[in-house]
Amino acid sequence: AAVSEGDIRDDYLNNFHRTCSPSKDNDHRSLKAQLQGMKINDHDNCSPRNIADVPIEAMKHVASFLASPSRALFAVALDKNLSYRECQAIAGNQWTTLDFGTVEKSLAEKLTDDHISAVLLCIDSVRTIKTLRLANCINITGVGLAPLRGSRVMEHIDLSLVPDHTSPLLDPVPPISQELVLPILNTIMGRGRLKVIEFPKAWRNHARELELLQRHDEHHPFNQFLDLYMLSMNHRRGFRCKECEDEIPPNFSSEVDQGTQCFVCYNCHDNYCEECIETTDLSMFCDKCERHYCDKCMESTW
Repeated sequence: AAVSEGDIRDDYLNNFHRTCSPSKDNDHRSLKAQLQGMKINDHDNCSPRNIADVPIEAMKHVASFLASPSRALFAVALDKNLSYRECQAIAGNQWTTLDFGTVEKSLAEKLTDDHISAVLLCIDSVRTIKTLRLANCINITGVGLAPLRGSRVMEHIDLSLVPDHTSPLLDPVPPISQELVLPILNTIMGRGRLKVIEFPKAWRNHARELELLQRHDEHHPFNQFLDLYMLSMNHRRGFRCKECEDEIPPNFSSEVDQGTQCFVCYNCHDNYCEECIETTDLSMFCDKCERHYCDKCMESTW
């Protein structure tokens, strides 16, 4: 079922109710009353009120209590009643990371490409977002990522659709499409910032199966993209081991799954050379989610 504006508003209000209790200061009590359409001094005689009538400053303030994706989703849900500038004001401007893993799973699973696109446009993602994680967004094809075309700031795109330390093997297979997503990634690749791309398990499995059957097709869109991405990363150079500071090339694994990046922490993006990895515990591989982490991030992401 598609998620409605009402679902997003309910998610917003539920989060706000958990944050603001009757014992809070008068400012919070006043804002809560405005949202619920209540008369502050007469809680027994309350009447519904159109949320579009709530002052923009009040909505901006209460939206600040939400996790960032929920805040942007709430702003998008109000889009029909507010101007684009007002929606941006509610969503806020402190954006570098957009992680849908912080949204309720049941809500994230209902989000469509239209929702993702609207959020990305609302927060001016092409100029602001460095890390995008689409955890639990299993209902998208990828066409909603179009607002990211040409991004010069993107560093990490997680298309695995699962949170940290969660199996990427999803059943049924999500509809996210190579044909729709790879052309968008092509416009970001080579612009100087991209460090990590996490691909859907189904894409990696298919490439691996072809390789095992000795049917590797260098003209297959996914294989072509990996070759170009590797070439782009090698051309940039400047990747250095966090431990010994030796220069190292980026690399992809062919032993576990085609398209898994090695020698880089998927969380903090620090790089490690093969020698340091073999002689220390600085970099670890999570067998469950098939991601690489440095020792600190392995512990902090559990």
